[in-house]
Amino acid sequence: MDLKENHRITLLNAKCSYVKSLDLISKKMSYGEDIGECCARKLYLASKLINRLDCYDFSEKKIGRAHV
Repeated sequence: MDLKENHRITLLNAKCSYVKSLDLISKKMSYGEDIGECCARKLYLASKLINRLDCYDFSEKKIGRAHV
């Protein structure tokens, strides 16, 4: 598997996990449970990381052996 494909799969998995977490939290909030500041902070940081990964450009990256 090449680097671009691995990145795409990792990003897709991260997005799916994020959506599942948001769904769970919204259900908990609808039942009146307190989600806590820590949980909200983790989701915020996860969204920032996903946005950074989404914008990563591989067009300039070359992977190979260094010539010595």
